[in-house]
Amino acid sequence: MENFDELQEIRQQMNLLQQKLQEQTFINERMIKRTVRRKRNMITSFYTINAVVCLLLIPLTYLVFYLQIGISFQFWIATCALMLLCIAYDIMLISILNRTDLAKNTMLEVGRNVVLAKKWDNRWLLIGLPLGVLWAVYLIIEGRKATIIPLDENTAVTLIMGMLAGMTIGLVLHMKNQKNYRKLLDAADDLDTDD
Repeated sequence: MENFDELQEIRQQMNLLQQKLQEQTFINERMIKRTVRRKRNMITSFYTINAVVCLLLIPLTYLVFYLQIGISFQFWIATCALMLLCIAYDIMLISILNRTDLAKNTMLEVGRNVVLAKKWDNRWLLIGLPLGVLWAVYLIIEGRKATIIPLDENTAVTLIMGMLAGMTIGLVLHMKNQKNYRKLLDAADDLDTDD
C-alpha cells in the first residue's frame, strides 16, 4: 500500500511537471512570436520611412535642382524615376514582409517570405549603388552646365563627400536590416523547432 501511495505521489508530481513544462513552452512561443512581430515591424518601418523620404524628395529636387540651381529638366525626370524606383522597391519589400504574419501563415511560409525579402534587399544593394553612382555623375555633369548656379570644384568635392557619407549611412542601415532579417529568421526557426 505504501508503494502505491508513493507511485500516486510520483504520478502527481510528473503531471504537475508536465503542466509547468507546457506552460513554459507556451510562454516561450509567445515571446518568440512577439520577437518575430517586432523585428518585422522594425524592418517594414525602415522601408516605409525610406519610401516617404523618396516621395518628399521628388518636389524638393524640383525646387532645388531645377528652379534654384538651373539644372536641366531631364535630370529632374531622371531623379524622379530613381525615386519612384526606390519607392516601388520599398513597397514590394513591405508587401513581402506583410506576408510574414504568424496568425495567417505557417512557419514555413513565414520563413520563405523572410528569406525572399532578405534576398531582394541584398539585390537592391547591387542595383541601387550603381544607380546612385550614375546619378551622382549625372548630377556633377549637369551641375557644371547649370544655368543659374554652376557647380564649381569646391562644391563638387563637397557634394562627393556628402554622397560618400550618404552611401556609408545607407550601407550601415542595410547591414542593420540584414541583422534584423537574421534575427527574424532565427526567431522563426526557434518557433518552428518548438512545434
